[in-house]
This record gives sequence, C-alpha cells and structure tokens, in this order.
Amino acid sequence: MPDGKPGEHRSVQILYSRHLTDDADYHLNLEVKLKEDCVWAKAGHVVATEQLLLKEASDRETKPTLVVPVGNGDQTMKVVYEREGFLYLRRPDLEVSFNTKTGKLISLKYDGQNVLHHRQGWDFNWFRAINNDPRTWQPTEYKLQNFSWQWTEDKQAVIVTSTVEATVGEVKVPYEVVYHIYGDGKIRVNASFQTGVNFNLPRLGLQAFFNPALEQVEWYGRGPIENYQDRKNAAFVGRYKTTVTDMAEHYLRAQTMGERCDVRWLSLTDTQGKGLKITSTETFDFSVLHYTDKDLWEVKYGHDLSDVHRSEIVLNLDCIQRGLGNASCGPGPRPQYEIKKDMVYKYSFWMEPVRQ
Repeated sequence: MPDGKPGEHRSVQILYSRHLTDDADYHLNLEVKLKEDCVWAKAGHVVATEQLLLKEASDRETKPTLVVPVGNGDQTMKVVYEREGFLYLRRPDLEVSFNTKTGKLISLKYDGQNVLHHRQGWDFNWFRAINNDPRTWQPTEYKLQNFSWQWTEDKQAVIVTSTVEATVGEVKVPYEVVYHIYGDGKIRVNASFQTGVNFNLPRLGLQAFFNPALEQVEWYGRGPIENYQDRKNAAFVGRYKTTVTDMAEHYLRAQTMGERCDVRWLSLTDTQGKGLKITSTETFDFSVLHYTDKDLWEVKYGHDLSDVHRSEIVLNLDCIQRGLGNASCGPGPRPQYEIKKDMVYKYSFWMEPVRQ
C-alpha cells in the first residue's frame, strides 16, 4: 500500500470484473500486514482484515431430476398409508416415512441406509442457553393440527404437510413444515413459525438427529470459527471441512455453542463420502454437535462434556436465533438481532443424497 499519515486515505486499484461469471459467488479477502518489524510485532503481523462480496451467483436453486417423463401418468414412488399411523413413500433407492399421529419425519433412507437416528427427524427447536442469556429448559408440548399428503399435478413429487402447535410454558408457537419429495431423492422443506404477543424464546428452527456414521461435516458459509448474527465479521464466507466432534468449543461453563451463520449448504458424510447434503434456498444458520443444548446447559462444566456425549449427531437448522448481546457485563442484543413478536418467520432448504 502507498504510505499515508494517520487519518489519511489511500486508494488501491484491483482489476477483477473480467474474471467474474454468473454461476458462482465471488468474495475478496483483504489483509493488512506490517511491512517491517516494530516494537510490538514482527513484519507480516496481520493488523486488519476484511471480506468484500463482489458478486453472488445468479441462480443457486436446487432442481430435482425427473425420474419419469412428465405427462405419462406414471407415479415416481409407491405410497403406502397404514392405519397404524405411518406413511411410507418408496422407490428402490429411496424410502421416506412419517408418523401421521405426530406429523414427524421418522425415516429417510438412501440406498437402504437410514441417515436419521432413532426416528428423530425434524422437530421444532427453541432452546438456547448461554452465559449472556441463561434460560431454564422446559419441555415442549406438541399438538398436531393437520397432517396431509397429495401428489403434484405432474406426478413428479408428493407434498406432505404437517401443521403443529408447540407450547413452551405460556408461549405458543404455531408452525408448519411442508415436504416436497421427489423420486430422485431430493426433498424441499418449507418451514414457517408464528410468534405471538407474548413470545420470548431465543430461537426458531428445526432439529434432527442423524446417523452416528455421518461424522464428516463440510459447509459453505461463515467460518471456520463459531459465529453468530451479531458476532460474525471475523468469520469469512468460505468452504470449510472438519468433523462433528471438532465443531465443539471448550468453554469453562458448558453452554450453547458452535453456530455457523450465512450458510448456503452443508453436508454430513461418512468415511466413504456417502451421506446427506442440505442446501438453503437463501441462507440459514446451523450447529452440529454430539450434544443437545439441554445436555450442554445441564452438565454445567465444560470438562464434564464427555459425560453427556452422544454417539448420534444433533443438527440444528436455525431460521433465526436471538443475538448474543453483551448482558454478561452490558446490554442485551441490539434491536435488529431480536426475534420480533407477532411475526411469521420462514425458511426453506433442500435435502439430497451424497453418493460417492
């Protein structure tokens, strides 16, 4: 950089526009380093960083592959509705099942392998407890309002709708999860949550438990360090890869941890590279650990986490989470990081198999 006195500005020209295409995101990562040794740091020490978004991909929408020609009348899947309370959608390499009494996804099998653990598919998730914002866990009561399914007009997909009212103490949260299930294994999930006048929960999202074999996690979003909507400037958007075990943080007081923000997609795979990919239609925030937030808060001390370690994988996909704020020694979150009352929050994402 050109020399400059304190308070002065300097311009640096970077020629990049001719390298940009419409099918990818482009970010510019900048670092300012010391040119020479000084009394407090050596040459090369980073004194400032920034990431600039140059261009977003024009079309990132996931599209299913047609497994039967449109208009020939054939169905892409066999649908079995059992009076005992289960709905099955089957193809030779795909099985999706729901509990019709709870409205919950309970099985997702690709090539005979169930990616879910113990029938614990997507459920409403509201709990978070941190030192800045301690909460007491309360059980959630669920009341199924509606469960239905139907074919799309072109017979390419089955639409499953689950409408539920969740009650946490005095707070009621109506929510709906709609699954568009295609014969190629892709599933679009649309979820919406309604807050009321007395809403005071720290989180709106979905949680599911996955096969312990899916230990490898990769994502395209902010990282590699944990980050939250009001704590994310130092976490640059990029493609990162680690294990679920290593997504844990080591705090003196165990608490909610490991969030990653502004995520376009994530994958959970086994050592053979097989598993599940989840792609947002926009972005979502997520955490993936071997603990639930209830586990973390109730164990109290970080050095005791091994006592509550689960073999299964706990994935939280957040539609919105309250900011961390500074309430340990200052104010709570700024207004733009609060979850508003009397609002409908929505997000959507695709699930699809990863076959290597």
